[in-house]
Amino acid sequence: RLTSIIYFRPLTKQLVKLIVHKFLREINENLKEKNVKVELTNKAVDWFATEGFDEKLGARPLERLLKQKIIDNIVDDVLFGKLSKHGGFVDINVKHGKLNWHIREMKT
Repeated sequence: RLTSIIYFRPLTKQLVKLIVHKFLREINENLKEKNVKVELTNKAVDWFATEGFDEKLGARPLERLLKQKIIDNIVDDVLFGKLSKHGGFVDINVKHGKLNWHIREMKT
């Protein structure tokens, strides 16, 4: 049983961006066997860091948001033929406040 008070400092924007990169590495590791690699521009990292961070919950919603926006869309892209079954690169940027996807084929 803990009897002491533990104080946590709020996460800075820079730390939240590092967490975005950590989750992105995990996503890319999971997609490696499908030959898919996701790359985020600095604007996209900023977007995820802002949209996925909650002062009360910290970075917990961030992982959910990344998986929802990236994994769900990649599944759709494979199913509907936008992303080759042989894999490819998914470049994510932000335009007009919304995520923008660009898919490049994997060079063989």
